[in-house]
Amino acid sequence: MAVSVIESSLTPFPRELALEKSTLLLPSSAESKPSYSRSPSFGSNDESSGIDYLPGYPTVGLQTPDVHGFMRRELNTLIIDELHNMLWLFCIKSGRNVDPLHRLRIKGREIIPTEEAKLHLVWTRDRIYIKTLPIYLLNHTVWDSFLGHETQDPPNASTTKHSDSAGSGFNRGVALGFLRSYSILIQSPLDFSLAKEAHLIPEDADVDWIRWAKFIAHFRGIQDGQVSPRYKYGQIRLNRLNWMLRITQPRSSRSTWYYQRNTWSVGAMITSSFPILLFAFASLSLVLSSMQVALTVAPENLAFSGVDARGVEHLQRGFFVFSITTVACAALTWMYLVFVPVTIFLVHICWALKNKGVANSNSRIKRSAIYEFQAVNV
Repeated sequence: MAVSVIESSLTPFPRELALEKSTLLLPSSAESKPSYSRSPSFGSNDESSGIDYLPGYPTVGLQTPDVHGFMRRELNTLIIDELHNMLWLFCIKSGRNVDPLHRLRIKGREIIPTEEAKLHLVWTRDRIYIKTLPIYLLNHTVWDSFLGHETQDPPNASTTKHSDSAGSGFNRGVALGFLRSYSILIQSPLDFSLAKEAHLIPEDADVDWIRWAKFIAHFRGIQDGQVSPRYKYGQIRLNRLNWMLRITQPRSSRSTWYYQRNTWSVGAMITSSFPILLFAFASLSLVLSSMQVALTVAPENLAFSGVDARGVEHLQRGFFVFSITTVACAALTWMYLVFVPVTIFLVHICWALKNKGVANSNSRIKRSAIYEFQAVNV
């Protein structure tokens, strides 16, 4: 049964500018308890009278706990929220430190669409990850009914590993900050065309540049005090996040080494290390050659005053120690290039033989928000 909704002064845009206009058949009580035995209806394709699920996600019902739980899984960035007090050491503390899409192309960065909120506005040398825009954030009723309160997160939710448990609520500052980032990413018709080309804007949304510009303008004036900790920063470099994670070991992270891996194979990892290794070997070769030349010069012909035979002996001893250290470094490098890949290969083979025919209960698909809600509602 549909119920009337009271217009909320906290809804950031007027109803007539909504880009997703589905009528939501809300339950009789917006604060009703979660009903996991209830599933959204799948039998009818007639949506003229309204829909009983979150726009774009037919497996997510309109119970408040269900919607907030899904939004937490889809939009929260727990690790960066936990690290935000130290991020100023590595990046500019401004939520407006975001380049428009055309500027990213000028800088030679490929736009990679992603469904992972933690990667939104995270960049490397030649690419930047941008989370696609969920269509439900373009619906006025969603904002009015589920994002209409000033704060809906419990204290310290952003730093609690299990803050996405049922009943925790959802911080509307996350959604505000996310859409504010889009107001900076897409500022011109060219940016809009690039966003459509990169599949950042939902294809189901009937939107052109004029409608988009009128809608997103209401998010451009949002200040840093209104958004979640993550969106008080803009673009963040991935390798700096990786190093921060290794040093601080945030509780929200499942990994102790990577925020997000750059390479997914041993070969690619070694290939990316070649420039550094070549530069190191070239530098050491030059140093060792210079040492060899210095040792062949007679002590009396050295250009250093006060260097006697005893001084030359100390110099030779120092050069010898440095040479042995260089040989040890070369041996470690060969271990990295040969021993590590072989070890990883053998570990994989042993794991495959040990778990032959056994299903992997830790499959990545079970970590996605959509999978979790499908499992609950089926």
